Amino acid sequence: MKQYTNELTPEILASFDKPAFSYEQLSGMTEESQEFLAKQQADLKQHPVIEIYRIAVEGSLTRDGGILKTATVTAEIEISNGQKLRVAQTLDTVVYPDGAKAAVISGAGDAGHNGTGQSVALVGSCLSNGDEIISTPQGRAILVLRRGIPAAKGFLVNHFKVEKVSETELTH
Repeated sequence: MKQYTNELTPEILASFDKPAFSYEQLSGMTEESQEFLAKQQADLKQHPVIEIYRIAVEGSLTRDGGILKTATVTAEIEISNGQKLRVAQTLDTVVYPDGAKAAVISGAGDAGHNGTGQSVALVGSCLSNGDEIISTPQGRAILVLRRGIPAAKGFLVNHFKVEKVSETELTH
Protein backbone atom coordinates (compact mmCIF):
# COMPACT_ATOMS: atom_id res chain seq x y z
CA MET A 1 0.00 0.00 0.00
CA LYS A 2 1.45 3.37 -1.02
CA GLN A 3 2.39 5.64 1.89
CA TYR A 4 2.40 9.45 2.07
CA THR A 5 4.51 11.70 4.30
CA ASN A 6 4.32 15.36 5.27
CA GLU A 7 6.84 16.35 2.60
CA LEU A 8 5.80 19.67 1.10
CA THR A 9 6.64 19.13 -2.57
CA PRO A 10 6.46 21.88 -5.23
CA GLU A 11 3.40 20.11 -6.69
CA ILE A 12 1.55 20.13 -3.38
CA LEU A 13 2.55 23.73 -2.74
CA ALA A 14 1.31 24.76 -6.21
CA SER A 15 -2.03 23.05 -5.59
CA PHE A 16 -2.75 25.51 -2.76
CA ASP A 17 -2.30 28.46 -5.13
CA LYS A 18 -4.96 27.27 -7.58
CA PRO A 19 -8.24 29.18 -7.44
CA ALA A 20 -11.10 27.21 -5.88
CA PHE A 21 -13.53 28.25 -8.64
CA SER A 22 -13.24 28.56 -12.41
CA TYR A 23 -13.99 31.80 -14.24
CA GLU A 24 -17.30 30.29 -15.38
CA GLN A 25 -18.28 29.39 -11.80
CA LEU A 26 -17.32 32.84 -10.51
CA SER A 27 -19.29 34.61 -13.24
CA GLY A 28 -22.44 32.82 -12.04
CA MET A 29 -22.03 34.12 -8.49
CA THR A 30 -23.28 37.33 -6.95
CA GLU A 31 -20.95 40.31 -6.87
CA GLU A 32 -20.85 40.02 -3.07
CA SER A 33 -19.69 36.37 -3.31
CA GLN A 34 -17.07 37.27 -5.91
CA GLU A 35 -15.70 40.06 -3.68
CA PHE A 36 -15.63 37.74 -0.66
CA LEU A 37 -13.73 35.07 -2.60
CA ALA A 38 -11.27 37.62 -4.01
CA LYS A 39 -10.56 38.91 -0.49
CA GLN A 40 -10.16 35.36 0.79
CA GLN A 41 -7.70 34.53 -2.03
CA ALA A 42 -5.70 37.70 -1.26
CA ASP A 43 -5.59 36.76 2.44
CA LEU A 44 -4.31 33.27 1.59
CA LYS A 45 -1.52 34.77 -0.54
CA GLN A 46 -0.49 36.86 2.49
CA HIS A 47 -0.22 33.65 4.55
CA PRO A 48 1.38 30.98 2.35
CA VAL A 49 1.43 27.32 3.35
CA ILE A 50 4.63 26.49 5.25
CA GLU A 51 3.89 22.94 6.48
CA ILE A 52 1.43 20.14 5.83
CA TYR A 53 0.23 17.36 8.13
CA ARG A 54 -1.57 14.35 6.70
CA ILE A 55 -4.32 12.68 8.70
CA ALA A 56 -3.30 9.23 9.97
CA VAL A 57 -5.56 6.29 9.14
CA GLU A 58 -5.46 2.52 9.56
CA GLY A 59 -2.26 1.27 7.97
CA SER A 60 -0.17 4.29 9.00
CA LEU A 61 3.45 3.43 9.76
CA THR A 62 5.83 4.54 12.50
CA ARG A 63 9.54 5.33 12.50
CA ASP A 64 10.30 2.22 14.59
CA GLY A 65 8.32 -0.26 12.48
CA GLY A 66 4.87 -0.13 14.07
CA ILE A 67 1.60 -0.13 12.17
CA LEU A 68 -1.70 1.41 13.19
CA LYS A 69 -3.90 -1.67 12.77
CA THR A 70 -7.27 -0.46 14.06
CA ALA A 71 -8.54 3.10 14.23
CA THR A 72 -11.53 3.79 16.48
CA VAL A 73 -13.14 6.82 14.79
CA THR A 74 -16.05 5.90 12.52
CA ALA A 75 -15.08 8.51 9.92
CA GLU A 76 -13.37 7.01 6.88
CA ILE A 77 -11.17 8.28 4.06
CA GLU A 78 -11.19 6.57 0.68
CA ILE A 79 -7.71 5.89 -0.68
CA SER A 80 -6.63 5.70 -4.32
CA ASN A 81 -7.50 1.99 -4.71
CA GLY A 82 -11.08 2.62 -3.51
CA GLN A 83 -10.55 1.09 -0.08
CA LYS A 84 -12.00 3.03 2.87
CA LEU A 85 -9.84 3.38 5.98
CA ARG A 86 -10.86 4.71 9.38
CA VAL A 87 -9.33 7.92 10.69
CA ALA A 88 -6.99 7.44 13.66
CA GLN A 89 -7.16 9.45 16.88
CA THR A 90 -5.23 9.87 20.09
CA LEU A 91 -5.24 6.74 22.26
CA ASP A 92 -5.54 4.46 19.21
CA THR A 93 -3.04 1.61 19.24
CA VAL A 94 0.02 0.92 17.12
CA VAL A 95 1.27 -2.69 17.00
CA TYR A 96 4.87 -3.74 16.40
CA PRO A 97 6.19 -6.93 14.74
CA ASP A 98 7.23 -8.33 18.15
CA GLY A 99 3.67 -7.83 19.49
CA ALA A 100 4.47 -4.73 21.55
CA LYS A 101 1.89 -1.93 21.52
CA ALA A 102 1.93 1.83 21.98
CA ALA A 103 -0.78 4.50 22.13
CA VAL A 104 -1.00 7.65 20.01
CA ILE A 105 -0.63 10.55 22.47
CA SER A 106 -0.64 13.69 20.29
CA GLY A 107 -2.79 14.90 17.44
CA ALA A 108 -4.43 17.84 15.71
CA GLY A 109 -5.27 19.51 19.03
CA ASP A 110 -8.48 21.47 19.41
CA ALA A 111 -8.76 21.76 15.59
CA GLY A 112 -9.22 18.01 15.32
CA HIS A 113 -11.14 17.53 18.56
CA ASN A 114 -13.93 14.99 18.16
CA GLY A 115 -15.92 15.64 21.34
CA THR A 116 -14.36 12.78 23.33
CA GLY A 117 -11.31 14.61 24.65
CA GLN A 118 -9.30 12.99 21.89
CA SER A 119 -8.12 14.47 18.61
CA VAL A 120 -7.34 13.28 15.12
CA ALA A 121 -3.94 11.60 14.76
CA LEU A 122 -1.51 12.98 12.19
CA VAL A 123 1.68 12.01 10.46
CA GLY A 124 3.96 13.53 13.11
CA SER A 125 1.88 12.35 16.09
CA CYS A 126 3.90 10.97 19.02
CA LEU A 127 3.36 7.59 20.65
CA SER A 128 3.53 6.56 24.30
CA ASN A 129 6.85 4.74 23.69
CA GLY A 130 8.60 7.74 22.08
CA ASP A 131 7.96 6.55 18.52
CA GLU A 132 6.26 8.74 15.87
CA ILE A 133 3.84 8.20 12.98
CA ILE A 134 5.83 8.87 9.79
CA SER A 135 3.44 7.99 6.97
CA THR A 136 -0.17 7.22 6.07
CA PRO A 137 -1.79 5.32 3.18
CA GLN A 138 -4.09 8.26 2.39
CA GLY A 139 -2.95 11.21 0.35
CA ARG A 140 -6.09 13.37 0.34
CA ALA A 141 -6.79 14.74 3.83
CA ILE A 142 -4.22 17.36 4.78
CA LEU A 143 -4.06 20.00 7.49
CA VAL A 144 -1.93 23.03 6.68
CA LEU A 145 0.04 25.55 8.69
CA ARG A 146 0.31 29.01 7.16
CA ARG A 147 2.91 31.72 7.77
CA GLY A 148 1.65 34.22 10.33
CA ILE A 149 -1.30 32.09 11.49
CA PRO A 150 -0.72 30.15 14.71
CA ALA A 151 -1.47 26.42 14.88
CA ALA A 152 -4.55 25.30 16.78
CA LYS A 153 -4.26 25.10 20.55
CA GLY A 154 -2.82 21.72 21.49
CA PHE A 155 -1.53 20.96 17.97
CA LEU A 156 0.86 17.95 18.23
CA VAL A 157 1.13 18.49 21.99
CA ASN A 158 1.22 15.29 24.04
CA HIS A 159 -2.27 15.29 25.54
CA PHE A 160 -1.96 12.07 27.47
CA LYS A 161 0.71 11.31 30.01
CA VAL A 162 1.35 7.62 29.66
CA GLU A 163 3.81 6.24 32.18
CA LYS A 164 3.30 2.55 31.53
CA VAL A 165 0.45 1.24 29.46
CA SER A 166 -0.87 -2.25 30.05
CA GLU A 167 -2.11 -4.53 27.25
CA THR A 168 -5.66 -4.10 28.58
CA GLU A 169 -5.48 -0.30 28.41
CA LEU A 170 -4.32 -0.46 24.79
CA THR A 171 -7.28 -2.50 23.58
CA HIS A 172 -10.34 -0.29 23.49
